[in-house]
Amino acid sequence: MPEGDSIAILARAMTRVFLGRRIESVDSRVAEVPASLVHGATVVDIRSHGKNLLMDLSSGYTLHTHLLMRGRWRIRPLSEQKPLFSDVRLAIRTSEVEAFCTAQIVRLVRTDRIARDPKLGKLGPDPLHESFDVATIVVRMRKSPERPIGEILMNQQVLSGIGNVLKSEALFAAGADPFSPVSAYDDARLHAIVTSAARVLRTNAAPKLGLDRNGGRMTRRSDSSLRGDGSRLWVYNRSGEPCLICGTRIAMLHQGEDVRSTYYCRRCQPPRGAPDAPLVPPVREADGAVASRSKVDP
Repeated sequence: MPEGDSIAILARAMTRVFLGRRIESVDSRVAEVPASLVHGATVVDIRSHGKNLLMDLSSGYTLHTHLLMRGRWRIRPLSEQKPLFSDVRLAIRTSEVEAFCTAQIVRLVRTDRIARDPKLGKLGPDPLHESFDVATIVVRMRKSPERPIGEILMNQQVLSGIGNVLKSEALFAAGADPFSPVSAYDDARLHAIVTSAARVLRTNAAPKLGLDRNGGRMTRRSDSSLRGDGSRLWVYNRSGEPCLICGTRIAMLHQGEDVRSTYYCRRCQPPRGAPDAPLVPPVREADGAVASRSKVDP
């Protein structure tokens, strides 16, 4: 699933070709997007909030898309005049370019009602926004003291934009065990974890990818051809390979109700226990074997 950095980059790309332009034609295969409310409108803003792309129109509506696991936006010159792909759900065109979307979530929302919208109104703050405040996220985390930090970091109502890849990378950079509960960390440590997540997201959303710890291993590269020896990731998708800091083999355990893969180093990210925290329940390794995790006091 594209994370907040990918959607921010997509928003910039669409801004370059759509901002201030009139939508000359629309092909909508989605009941939630009547073509009449989009056709003829001018694009007045394009932005991201976490994993959500928002396009404000002069008609008073906002086009909201969420790519989930497999959705995409594609942009191409109108001069190519190629047929649409069979899975396209929405296509919009200016006099120069067209963009077509295969996202599962494609809908129109009244722009003045976004704050009350059930899908958008409850989203947590986005680290890419200027108003982002780390202390606010720590307060939100404290409302779920027994939730593992790896799960709470991906809760979009707590913090918007962090997905599976950046979660693993940010927790490694912070030296935080993904499976220890929020209550195991004091406010200073939670502040450091959120700061790490924000830094990773901002680094990868930058127009020019920056470098971070030890020559840029933090810089995200999602193409499979760049993994392995060419990977720019610390732990994600490196199960069984040596940690780049201590040499311990990177582990992968599934986590949360969605059974998402979490990569980490057992030595660099030791488990922590809170005074009244229950034992962490067993979780499954990639090969299906059960690996139990016990409480370990700091």
